[in-house]
Amino acid sequence: MSEQIKIFNTQIESLAAEPDELSDDMFASEMPIQHTHEFLSDEDKGIYIGLWDTTSMREVAGAYPMEEFMVVLEGKADIALQSGSNAGKVRQVHTDEGFVIAHGTDCQWQQQGYLKKLFVIVENSELCPVNSDVEDIRIFGPEHSDEPYLNGAKSFVVYPWSVFTQDKDKLPEASLAVVYCQHGRGQYQTDTCEEKQVMLIENFESAKFASTPQSSGFVVLIIE
Repeated sequence: MSEQIKIFNTQIESLAAEPDELSDDMFASEMPIQHTHEFLSDEDKGIYIGLWDTTSMREVAGAYPMEEFMVVLEGKADIALQSGSNAGKVRQVHTDEGFVIAHGTDCQWQQQGYLKKLFVIVENSELCPVNSDVEDIRIFGPEHSDEPYLNGAKSFVVYPWSVFTQDKDKLPEASLAVVYCQHGRGQYQTDTCEEKQVMLIENFESAKFASTPQSSGFVVLIIE
């Protein structure tokens, strides 16, 4: 396997031996129990990729402090929108759906029951500054949208595989790509990403990625 490519399994039963350290001021509810299992933690660039779980909770409402793509692996997520034309609406994200909460979205996570997710976070205001006029989250799926997501700076891009294969020859090189295989198989050069695996690829060239017929998943591009 190339030194620039790493592959991880998302089917991990126990994410961490000890729960995350939390504080009361993070929540508008009783504190939940949460665990984090990181595949990548780059504090210099503010890039974090891994798995996270939580019990029921309500976070303190406010502007979302990062750019984040997620896939719900177990359970469902309820995100309440706090301002703009969608104020008061609650978006529900179900198991196997991918979604983005853009940096600056005024929202509140209202979790009912257990949730496990895959996350790709950029918490770096130079790389992913606050987006203007964001009033909703982006959910991918048959009942939602398969259009790619681009943040305002075009530095954080999310593609469902079905759309990515159509556009891949037109995309710029990404300093880091996160490939999640939901069903089927994806391949980058000689490395294969099987079902429910995540592939991290540095200096990603879109034209080198392929997937088997009827495969599905997501590609997240971080462009510096």
